[in-house]
Amino acid sequence: MNRLVFAFVFSLVAMLMAPLVSAQLTMEQLKERNERARIPMPKFSFEAFQGAHEADVPERVGIPNPTTKVVLECSGTSCALTMGEMRQSYPYPGATVQTGLFERTRISVAERFAGAQLRGCINLAGDAMPDGPFACKIEGMPGGKHAVLIVPPGPPGEEIPLYPRRR
Repeated sequence: MNRLVFAFVFSLVAMLMAPLVSAQLTMEQLKERNERARIPMPKFSFEAFQGAHEADVPERVGIPNPTTKVVLECSGTSCALTMGEMRQSYPYPGATVQTGLFERTRISVAERFAGAQLRGCINLAGDAMPDGPFACKIEGMPGGKHAVLIVPPGPPGEEIPLYPRRR
């Protein structure tokens, strides 16, 4: 009986570890990857975000209606993000975005928007809160549009593209 339990546990662990065998990294590679993820990206000009960007987005994921308006307005040295009735002010957005978060967002943009390229980001919450939310400039969106992407803290794929406000 003990051998049967041991064999079962061993086979279960082997099945769980099999995908990791081909992706094994040395300690030096892991250390390098972690250090690289902490390196800040080059600073991106806050002036690139000046103005108002907006979009109507579904209130619930997967259900197209009803929608709520999301607006990012940046002027001077501050930004304000409005989602429906909720408004959050960011008096001093930071120019520092960690490399790992930038790369994760770049990959998500490439997967979600064919041909789009991530140009640079600012940390709306400021450098004291390194996990964001972020605002990123995107070029090459469908239709040749330029957009600002709101990147909330959390898993990739929940970014919200905003377009310049029509006058």
